[in-house]
Amino acid sequence: MFKKKLAILGAAVTLAFSATTFAGEVDSALADYEKVSGISGSLSSVGSDTLANLMTLWAEEFKREYPNVSIQIQAAGSSTA
Repeated sequence: MFKKKLAILGAAVTLAFSATTFAGEVDSALADYEKVSGISGSLSSVGSDTLANLMTLWAEEFKREYPNVSIQIQAAGSSTA
């Protein structure tokens, strides 16, 4: 059991190191985001239950900026996408 936990920890450390080491830099020539008015409608995300938490966080922040947008997230598994 200890070896399994150690292997998982090693994989997590490797993944974290890779993500920070190889992350690209943001192009400084890109303009800053400017919020626009009149955005409304609905968005649906159907698929991976693995990404459901990430999509929920994204949806909360998006709705904070654009409250007239309805967002529905269905985490029924990757095979349903």
